[in-house]
Amino acid sequence: MNISNIKSLLGLFVLTIFLVGCSSPMSSEKLVLVTGADPEHPYLKKQVQFLTEVLRTLDYDLEVQRHQSAYCFELSNSGQVDGEMWRILGVDEEFTNLIRVPIGVWSHPELAFVKGDIELDGWKSLAPYRVAFRKGTKVVENNIKGIVKNQVALDTIEDAFQMLAKGEVEVVISDNIDGTLLLASDEYKDSGIKLIEKPIDDALLYSYLNKKHSALVPLVANAISEAKKNGTYLRIVGEAPVRD
Repeated sequence: MNISNIKSLLGLFVLTIFLVGCSSPMSSEKLVLVTGADPEHPYLKKQVQFLTEVLRTLDYDLEVQRHQSAYCFELSNSGQVDGEMWRILGVDEEFTNLIRVPIGVWSHPELAFVKGDIELDGWKSLAPYRVAFRKGTKVVENNIKGIVKNQVALDTIEDAFQMLAKGEVEVVISDNIDGTLLLASDEYKDSGIKLIEKPIDDALLYSYLNKKHSALVPLVANAISEAKKNGTYLRIVGEAPVRD
């Protein structure tokens, strides 16, 4: 084989590699966001799917990890993961390496579960009682600070319900996801535990990203806003989007 033929073959090889590279789809980057809630809950699966589609428009894949709620902050604030799936307004005041995506994603009521004849109306009404909640739930921690002396912060709402059933606390505060699921379970449906119908509060939730993704924050905000306007949120979640 002469030199000319070798050069032709080498040129063809380089061209083939180039064309294969150009024709291969670009791989998306991955964001790992954490939550203390159960991402397999039927409603939360919809919210996960919504953020998945939002991030996909920005060429990011979403990985959701579940950890104890307080531990999530350790991971996200230190940059071991990329951020928080859903948190209330203001957590970035304490965890200063987190940046809030300034468009609300969804909201849920904070509910009170009791055993016995107890009437409640708002955070201040919890003052006389021993109150259990999931450690790291900032909407609870922030609002009972200076009001409730007997606070019991636990790893899970399941632990809180066990204490309530035994009479070791008088009130459990939980979101409507975990609390109502437990109340309807075989373990607690005949336990005497009941739900106070009027929510203690209503929490608007936001996504937060570690500061290493500061340039991505406005892009995610715009993508969420657009997905709420163009019907994507309604299609996936099955309800009207929350206010911005």
